[in-house]
Amino acid sequence: MSKMLKLFTGLLLVSLVLAACGGTATETMPEETMSDEMCMGAAPGDELSLLYQWSGQEEERLNQILQPLVDTCGIVLKPESTRDQALLDTRVQAGTPPDVAFWQVTQLVQYQDQLQAMDELGADRASYSDFFLDPMTINGRWLGLPIKADIKTIIWYSPATFDALGYSVPTTWDELDALVEQMVADGNVPWSMGLESGDATGWTGSDFIQDILLVQQGPDYVNGLI
Repeated sequence: MSKMLKLFTGLLLVSLVLAACGGTATETMPEETMSDEMCMGAAPGDELSLLYQWSGQEEERLNQILQPLVDTCGIVLKPESTRDQALLDTRVQAGTPPDVAFWQVTQLVQYQDQLQAMDELGADRASYSDFFLDPMTINGRWLGLPIKADIKTIIWYSPATFDALGYSVPTTWDELDALVEQMVADGNVPWSMGLESGDATGWTGSDFIQDILLVQQGPDYVNGLI
């Protein structure tokens, strides 16, 4: 498992560095050197199991990113997509975890004793911004890599409706709370949120609550809920 995880990490490092430098670099790494680094510790036919929550276009793009591993190193990817967040728990408890899991940062806290540190696998922390790696460093151990970042909790509103009703855009939590109460008093519905998402129904609500807790209580409090 650690052998394959090292292979996967190595490619991600190469891929992300090249992507960040695209269009500005004047020199390229020799193809033989790139191949050696990408395939470090791997042999043709080696299998790498992946567990992630993406589907559709996101899953297709992930496969495109990983295709150089298959083409260059001859490895066999064993991907599995699921919206069931309990599946990772089940696999770990059964002693059959995936080689690589694309999961939430909060799982690093839960599985910190089962994970191998990234620098022990050959990853170079200097290649990444501390902004992304600090949340993935638990008790001084670097346990994960940033693959994807989203801004999920954005409150959308209609400027035209606000102008028509005389509402001002709140800039603090207290102002938001007061605005909500005013909307209710005016007979309006202040909030609308879509929660249905198949097997993952409810994630929009939980993400929203998590962001509120992050602002109100801080990351240590949120991590302590795991």
